[in-house]
Amino acid sequence: MLYNLIVGLIIGIGLIMPGVSGGVIAVILNVYDKIVFSLNNILKRPKESLKLLTPIVIGASIGVVFVGKIIQYLLFEKNYNQVYFVFIGLILGSIPSLMNNIKEKHKPNYLLIFISFSLSLLLFIFGKNIVNLSIIDNTNAQSFIYLFLTGLIFSIGKVVPGISSSFLLMLVGTYEYFLYLITNPINTISNNFMDFIYLLLGIVFGVIILVKLMNYLLKKHYVGTYSIIIGFVIGSIYAIYPGISLDINGIVSILILIISFIFSYMFTIKKKQ
Repeated sequence: MLYNLIVGLIIGIGLIMPGVSGGVIAVILNVYDKIVFSLNNILKRPKESLKLLTPIVIGASIGVVFVGKIIQYLLFEKNYNQVYFVFIGLILGSIPSLMNNIKEKHKPNYLLIFISFSLSLLLFIFGKNIVNLSIIDNTNAQSFIYLFLTGLIFSIGKVVPGISSSFLLMLVGTYEYFLYLITNPINTISNNFMDFIYLLLGIVFGVIILVKLMNYLLKKHYVGTYSIIIGFVIGSIYAIYPGISLDINGIVSILILIISFIFSYMFTIKKKQ
């Protein structure tokens, strides 16, 4: 219970951190496959599923509402980029445990790890230069099909670890309007309520389909699927690396990375025992 509450707290912080994926946090804390299984079986095994999901949801809510405000203040008001090194350390410290997860079943597929890692880097590198590029004309962004597509694409970035929702939405040209809808809730409900419904339908549909797909892949092709996930997780470090300076701030950043690395390593290893 306490462990899942802490996990949810960290996932919640990850949800509001720019460049950080809640799915990645779930993977590095060894609960991603359990969450996918619980979501997929919430109607068949409600008691078992809710036992896992309830403390995680509560923790995530606390992370988003309370701790998230502190994180955003540190990042945007004080420009303390050292916060990112906490998550870099968490990712690096979890890699041994993630590899052990695969080794319990079979030898890791290093080729798939390399391919997904490379693809992740390419997506993030390309994404930095794509703000003014879109495949779909943004003038159609408010139609049903594109709003539904926007919700569907958003869900991909939240269910599949290491995939950037913002990059994919910029690619199809709906990122700006998506931000407008979610950052202006009162105006959205009063003036753009149907747009919000179309967006929500896309998100719900995407989550249902993707959770079932990921549950199938983890059950039938665990080694290959987890190898791909690990590659995306490692590649996500590039997206959140803020750079480092050769001064006191740089030293503090390294210390923070080491501390979070040790915490993540001990946290995940202890959970496995």
